[in-house]
Amino acid sequence: MTSTSVFAQKADAILGLWLPQDKDGKVEIYKQGNAYFAKITELVEPADPKTGKPYTDTENPDKSKRNQPIVGLVVIKNLKYIADKKIWDDGDVYDPKRGKTYSLKITMKDNNKIVITGYIGVPMLGQSETWTRIK
Repeated sequence: MTSTSVFAQKADAILGLWLPQDKDGKVEIYKQGNAYFAKITELVEPADPKTGKPYTDTENPDKSKRNQPIVGLVVIKNLKYIADKKIWDDGDVYDPKRGKTYSLKITMKDNNKIVITGYIGVPMLGQSETWTRIK
């Protein structure tokens, strides 16, 4: 096994389907090129009970995007694996509940738990939550 394939296995450890801490849906982390992305694949409550219509990105600061469905929305972009620190960093996470984008760092607690930290400026001042792998 080459050192490149070992690196790829460690870097790709976050790939898969995850349950966010609030358990309101499922998020798939996937890879495009050398960067990691994530999209919402399912919501526990996919439609607004008042209208029966799927939830949309109503809080998006870009008014032209407020009608895009939440399911399928890419919420993590351009995350990179930093091998010497064993973290994923330098990406962004979008919070559709608030319509805000934050810098992002992910650390892996074990094979089935990751800690997502969204922040502005310094990661220590950010907010973290734990996601659980869906098998």
